[in-house]
Amino acid sequence: MSDIEKKWMKRRQKLFSFPDIIRTMYLAMSSILRERSKKISFDFKERLMLAVTEVNGCPMCSYFHVEQALKSGMDDSQIKDLLSGSLENVPDEEVKALLFAQHYAEKRGRPEKELVCKLKEDYKDNYREILASIRLIMFGNCLGIPFGSLKARIKGEETDMRSSLAYELMVVFVFVFLSPIVFIASIFAMPFR
Repeated sequence: MSDIEKKWMKRRQKLFSFPDIIRTMYLAMSSILRERSKKISFDFKERLMLAVTEVNGCPMCSYFHVEQALKSGMDDSQIKDLLSGSLENVPDEEVKALLFAQHYAEKRGRPEKELVCKLKEDYKDNYREILASIRLIMFGNCLGIPFGSLKARIKGEETDMRSSLAYELMVVFVFVFLSPIVFIASIFAMPFR
């Protein structure tokens, strides 16, 4: 592994804990059930996805969302910047949402309330869709990191240094057995939101 890769690995978040995974799964499912509008552009969603993935360090999600961003016509320099944590080449009207997305990921889905209020104020009608996109990629990162490592482990390739076989199997168990329960809980909670 190169020195650059080692620095990148050090900068990345620790792996998601069991309670983090359950909470992230619940928030993602709840947001998706509630928010079905298509008010923000595909490019904007991909920039949100890349900003969160950069913080969490999920190679599987990075690969997928880079591919999606390229298909949408996003230029290479913007993608490279987002994957390095820079917001230099993004549209001005999206900067606050992308900063919030990074904050959300850094805080493991527990952003400061003032920043949530500011996001709601700044993006009014699009606020819920932005939050749903962020929560969805957080859930994707929760799964992508261990699933990617497990896939690499089975192939005899190098795995994410943060992961272990026990962690990877625990996440598979959580996803397979608890996701239906979390989904049902998020449906029943909808009227109370």
